[in-house]
Amino acid sequence: VLACGSITFDISNFEILLSLLLGKTVVLAYEQEVSNANLLAKLIETNHIDCIHCTPTKLHAYLDNAEFAFAFSNVKCVMVGGEQLTQDICEAIHKNSSAAIFNGYGPTETTMGVSFGEINSADITIGRPIANTQIYIVDKNMRPVPVGVTGELCIAGDGVGAGYLNRPELTAEKFIDNPFGEGKLYKTGDLAYWREDGNIAYVGRNDFQVKIRGLRIELGEIENAIDGIDGISQAVVVVRKNSERRQLICAFYTGNEVDAKEIRNHIGKKLPKYMLPHIFTHLNEMPLTSSGKVNRKALPEVDLENITNDAEYVPPENKQQKLLCALIEQILDVTPVGIADDFFDLGGDSLKAIEFVSKAHNEGIYFNLQNVFDYPTVKELWECIEKGDKQDISFADVDFTTVNAILEKNKPEYITAPQKTDVGNILLAGATGYLGVHILTDFLDHDTGTAYCLVRGKDQADSTARLNQLLEFYFAGKYMDNGRIQVICADLQKDNFGLDTAAYTNLMGMVDTVINTAA
Repeated sequence: VLACGSITFDISNFEILLSLLLGKTVVLAYEQEVSNANLLAKLIETNHIDCIHCTPTKLHAYLDNAEFAFAFSNVKCVMVGGEQLTQDICEAIHKNSSAAIFNGYGPTETTMGVSFGEINSADITIGRPIANTQIYIVDKNMRPVPVGVTGELCIAGDGVGAGYLNRPELTAEKFIDNPFGEGKLYKTGDLAYWREDGNIAYVGRNDFQVKIRGLRIELGEIENAIDGIDGISQAVVVVRKNSERRQLICAFYTGNEVDAKEIRNHIGKKLPKYMLPHIFTHLNEMPLTSSGKVNRKALPEVDLENITNDAEYVPPENKQQKLLCALIEQILDVTPVGIADDFFDLGGDSLKAIEFVSKAHNEGIYFNLQNVFDYPTVKELWECIEKGDKQDISFADVDFTTVNAILEKNKPEYITAPQKTDVGNILLAGATGYLGVHILTDFLDHDTGTAYCLVRGKDQADSTARLNQLLEFYFAGKYMDNGRIQVICADLQKDNFGLDTAAYTNLMGMVDTVINTAA
């Protein structure tokens, strides 16, 4: 077994002590060999190394060396851990060796490895808990989440440490009484989810999940998208603030130098526009810590004040376009703004968009807030204004006679003060709207009945997914898979909501109160 980790890195205990306890021969690499792939290759060949344990980043760097790659071809077992294993690193290992790959996970606070799994394909997990170890994946209220739902990974069992030396506050925050059993439970701050096969999929650090312009962004997703580009070895994405406190997504990558526009076009097919980095920086090598992990704090400074725009400047074509461009220049403090420039690429956000709509209305140009998001360039926005957005609007031929007869009684003289009663089971229309979803969660918090939620969709699964997505967005999964929510795939404009007579009759028999928050 090759021991090439720094002695100050906890994994050295794994490489040395565990190997010796199992009767294996440990070959210690000198510091010069660890930092020189050619020397390390000779060490592997001379000592007929069978097993290597390494961080993914360091191993990837070694494999770029031809001599190391040749020596590595005879290795029988590769164990990786310490940071997230990516698909491109797996492919590099498979390209140079037929070794079995084991991906491990485990913080120092829980005596290193707590879960391991063999990687046989593109399907990467961190495996299952080892003996005498319990892993729980929980929501922010420390409740276990269902299979497939991301939550914080927490660890209990014999390996959990006593805490941090001379840091009682941090110890109290991270090492809590185990609510699921005996002893202490360590809150890792890592995000993961259970798979149906019992393995755990690692998502990333919860501090790698950021919000920009009110939108939740997973930096690991961006990194994976960039890693998928041919010629790029590794990508690391961070968020930095410029002098105006604007948050900018900065991507650093190694491998071949690729034009920023080409990278943006490639990852734009996989990621929504708000997740595309503002700045791309090529590095000859990624800065590493002494333990071989990416050192994010050592990433170089970049110019955050002069963000280049890929769009070619296209001047306004008429008076109204010129006015809209001038308003954007004024609101975002950038110049010049052409009709092909994207409002959000220039630094706009939802608050700036509201200001844009308001100022345009003052000038006699009318459009709504959603139009700015749907048509973020002046050219697209002006085409939408000219057409009156008619291409997106259709009206069903509906007879409102019966509805009007009911609405005519919406007058004070027909209304008596309602008595406070238990609403029982509710039928909620418009549950996927802002008002509806908050009424739903208020009902779940303060009442005891079941909420039957009418949600349009292709099928039951699609309707359920729509509502779950909204609950995740607003409440971070607190109400996900709540047993008191029953989603009904339905359409208000159809007879019996589009349900067959029996299903409709059954539904109405279970409902005590109807709450309509639909448009």
